[in-house]
Amino acid sequence: MKGDWAICFDSYAKDDLQGMRFEEEEQQSDLTYKRSDMTKRGLVIALRKVNYGYIGDYYVLSSKRAQFYYVALSQVTAYALTKQFMFKYLFKKFPGIKNDMLATSFANYVKEIRKPCGVIRDQVIKNLNTKKHYSQIKMGN
Repeated sequence: MKGDWAICFDSYAKDDLQGMRFEEEEQQSDLTYKRSDMTKRGLVIALRKVNYGYIGDYYVLSSKRAQFYYVALSQVTAYALTKQFMFKYLFKKFPGIKNDMLATSFANYVKEIRKPCGVIRDQVIKNLNTKKHYSQIKMGN
């Protein structure tokens, strides 16, 4: 993928995010208006990617629902294979490739998306909990 994009998660705390400052916001002022718009909706940018990566391979191969939001921050160009094409043509022609692709995509998803986003999500929850002593967020893994 070419372009500026981000992986976000829903904080479920729209009003409480308004006063929080994020490390990335201080470094990149061009994202301030986009970040404030997403903050009003309760979304927090966990990871920002520029001219790098792929999205959805694990979700498509395992038929799972996405755990995070993927947001384009600028014009993004990408190449896509549809799920129908992969299952109807590619995996029928090469039956052993699906398990290899699924294992590789799951390992990449855990290493590059789930763990880093989980750490940032836990930090945001910890910061929100220090602000509000009576209404704390407790989320299990």
